[in-house]
Amino acid sequence: MPDTCARSALARFAGGDSLACWSGDAIGIRELPFAAIVRVQALDDACGAAAGAAIGVALPGPGTLVQDDGRSVAWVAPCEWLVFLEPSAEPALLAALAAAGAGVFATPIGDARTGIAVEGARAAEVLARGTGLDLHPSVFPEGRVTNTRLAQLAVMLARAPGMPGFHVWVDRSAGAWLWQWLLDAASEFAPAAHDH
Repeated sequence: MPDTCARSALARFAGGDSLACWSGDAIGIRELPFAAIVRVQALDDACGAAAGAAIGVALPGPGTLVQDDGRSVAWVAPCEWLVFLEPSAEPALLAALAAAGAGVFATPIGDARTGIAVEGARAAEVLARGTGLDLHPSVFPEGRVTNTRLAQLAVMLARAPGMPGFHVWVDRSAGAWLWQWLLDAASEFAPAAHDH
């Protein structure tokens, strides 16, 4: 049987074993390290409470994201959340959710997503070229998350607590296309930017 190894969807934009990274004046775009992502669904409020207890985080309400103990939990739809955590912690979480009851469902989807951080003073301006969302901090503050379209792609866009910018999660198959789109959008604001 051939050996398998994880390979980033953005590997061709990175140097060696590093993650893809691009920067310029007041803008930085970088690939997020691989994270386990578990989709959690609950049949009703009682099942949602059981899922939250298994995760160890009170599940957030619509449009919000919370972080605790190395985990981020994002609301994505009624009775549905995404949990982001270290890959090594995924088996224990899946086991805890399996024991939470018949109305709780957990699906690992980390291999299907690519995460990109867009940071710096011009981050919102770059993203605004591809979305109609108002990303001003008074409208889209820390702890906010939404499913939207960016550059005609379905993405999850988040501003995590204490995060100096935005995280964009997209289907792995579209990761390279979105990366190139972001570089093109950022080049208007940072023409002297360079690859790392």
